[in-house]
Amino acid sequence: MNKKGIERNIIVLLFVLVLVIFSFAERDSKKLEKLYTTAQLLKESSKALSEVATNPPAKANPNN
Repeated sequence: MNKKGIERNIIVLLFVLVLVIFSFAERDSKKLEKLYTTAQLLKESSKALSEVATNPPAKANPNN
């Protein structure tokens, strides 16, 4: 192979490598985003549950 052929093969290899790395990074970032939003929802729901547990709502009195 001549020098231009080797350079072209290296460029193609690097391009494919970059595509693979970015696809893995995108997949991992989506996983992290999902985990973050799930953690935030759990945090908010546990906070709401603790507020309800400390301050239970007043029961409706049927005799009124």
